[in-house]
Formats: sequence, structure tokens, C-alpha cells
Amino acid sequence: MDLRIGIQNSPRELSFETSQTAAEVEQAVAAALSGQSPVLRLSDSKGTVYVVPAAALAYVEIGTEEARRIGVRRLMELLFVTLGGAILGLAARYALPRRRTHGVVLVPAVGAAAAAVVWVALTWLGFAWDGGWIWVISLAAAAAASAGTALFVGPRRERQDAETFARLSKFGLAHR
Repeated sequence: MDLRIGIQNSPRELSFETSQTAAEVEQAVAAALSGQSPVLRLSDSKGTVYVVPAAALAYVEIGTEEARRIGVRRLMELLFVTLGGAILGLAARYALPRRRTHGVVLVPAVGAAAAAVVWVALTWLGFAWDGGWIWVISLAAAAAASAGTALFVGPRRERQDAETFARLSKFGLAHR
């Protein structure tokens, strides 16, 4: 939630985003204005603490509480990790055997999806979205998912094709 605090005899205002609720901010402002506390003490979402003397408060503007927005930079990070997963999937498609048994897009799509899902899950778990480990883990998961898909789909498809051929061969011979 965004906060703006006006200070008397100051041309500038304090403006920051806080993780505190509107009720908590209102309570702290009310305590400072009623004289229960000589200062208004609030913290931003990064942990910086702001202390303003209660006598110097001109106004406090409390923004609406809304869900966190994903920034353009985070979205670009997600796009790049997804692209990296697709590239690893493409490499797995051509490096591993039996590529004739599945489509051109299957393995790269699995790699892209795995990288994106793991990256988002790791950000929810608290990993820094622009850190190195989130990339390593996401791309390793994409490589593993791509290789697993390529290695799993090929033999299964060959087995199903053989069963289908055998079934159709018997049916065709029975009607002659």
C-alpha cells in the first residue's frame, strides 16, 4: 500500500510503499495525533523505518490496499527464463534419440513450461527474482523435464505404434 506523509514547514513529502495494513497505519497515526506517542513510526516494504515527530505532521495519505503488481523487469526475467527453457528443450529434442516419434514442439514446450512454472514457484517461495540461483534451478528443472519427456515419449510411442500395427494386421488378415 502506498503512503504519503506531509510534514509541516517542509516542501517535500515522504512517499513510500508499506506492507502494513491500512488499519495498522491508521492506528499509528491516531496514537501519534492523540498524544499517546510523541512520534509516528512506520516502515516501508523493504524494512526502512520512518520516524516523524507527531507535532510536525501535516497530513497522512493512505493508498488503497491492492495485490502486488508484477513489474516489467520481473516479467522480462520470466520471459527470458521461459525462452531459456525452450532452448534447452530444443537442444534435448535434437540431442536425444527417437526424435521421429514425437512432434517438433513437444519437448521445447515442456522445457519452456517447466522453466516458467519453477521460476514462479521459486519467487513465491521467496527466492530473489533477479538472483542467480533461481535461474540455475529453473533451467535445471527445464532441462530435466525436457530430457525426461524426450526419453519417455519415444519408447512409449514406439510400443503403442507396434501394438496398433499388430492389431490392424490381425484385423486385416481376418477379413480376407
